[in-house]
Amino acid sequence: MKPAVGIIGVGQMGGAIARGLLKQQPSPIKKLYLSDKNQECLKPFLEQAEPVTNELLVKKADVVIVAVKPYLVESVIKEISPGLSGKILVSVAAGVSLKKIAEWGVPGECEVVRVMPNTPALIGQGFIAITPSKANALLAEIFDSLGEVVFLEEKYFDQITALAGSGPAYIYLVAEALIDGAVRLGLPRDVARSAVVQTLIGAGAMLKETQEHPGILRDAVVTPGGTTAAGLYQLEKQGIRGMFADCLESAYERAKNLT
Repeated sequence: MKPAVGIIGVGQMGGAIARGLLKQQPSPIKKLYLSDKNQECLKPFLEQAEPVTNELLVKKADVVIVAVKPYLVESVIKEISPGLSGKILVSVAAGVSLKKIAEWGVPGECEVVRVMPNTPALIGQGFIAITPSKANALLAEIFDSLGEVVFLEEKYFDQITALAGSGPAYIYLVAEALIDGAVRLGLPRDVARSAVVQTLIGAGAMLKETQEHPGILRDAVVTPGGTTAAGLYQLEKQGIRGMFADCLESAYERAKNLT
């Protein structure tokens, strides 16, 4: 039997989950309930989902997805915990552990799961990490429309937050730097942007489809004494590997201290 799903917090990520569920055909759910203090967030979904209070959402939904900001998770869970017995509770908040959630009054009969999506989920191209549970098959079906789903032990969630959760921002910075660098060389900005975007898409697709080590794919582009070798030399000289390692470490440390 298909589950009824409720989402508390219909902002950027909660809205992405809602849109993904509503566009799936055949639908993996029988009904979608939404709750948000900001009524404007609910307007795009009024024809296909039912807006309700948190209390009513918990009563009607089999799967309750909490997609509010990390600092709001405690108050929301304490509010809804009396009605969670027999439900599946999904937290999308970064840095909020399963242990913390359990301490906020969640009944033992409630299956509690953490999910870490990233913003490309907004267009169905996200990376979604989910803690393993008895509800694996159901949750994979629910989140499949948002991108690639991977089940991952919670002990790795701060690391995956630093890498995949924050990762799109790193890639956007790389894209911006390449575009600006090309413009400096005299290339029209619109052409530079198109070239960079397609190059990133193509390189990512090559990595995924060939499953080759990145170094092998890189070497296939490099001609001894050529332009690529000259450009890569400068990146290595400036310490790009160390920069990314330090970047991930800083994001990881921050993820551990979000709440």
